[in-house]
Amino acid sequence: MKKLTMLTGIITLSITAASAMADSSTKSVYECKPNGCVLEILSLDRKVIVHQNDISSITINHITDSAVEVTYIQNKQVKYVTTSLLSSNIHVSNGQKLGI
Repeated sequence: MKKLTMLTGIITLSITAASAMADSSTKSVYECKPNGCVLEILSLDRKVIVHQNDISSITINHITDSAVEVTYIQNKQVKYVTTSLLSSNIHVSNGQKLGI
C-alpha cells in the first residue's frame, strides 16, 4: 500500500483534548502555502471563534492538558488566541505541519 503524503496541498487538523493530554508540552508549527493558510477555531456547538484567511504561519502551543495558545502571522502582524480544547476545535487548512 502506498502512503499518500499530501492530497491537493490541503491539510486539515483537528485537535481534541484527548490528543493534547498525551503530552501537554507539545508544539505544532505549520508552514503555509504561498496563498496562505486558513485558521478556524470553532466552539463545540459550531460557533465561530476565529476564522482567518491569508495566514503566513501558525504555531499551536499546548499550555496545559486542555489549553492551547495559537499564534499566527497575518499581514505581518502577530496575533494570539488562547482556547480550551474541552470547548473548541482547531482546523488548519492549506498548510504543512513541520517536524518540530
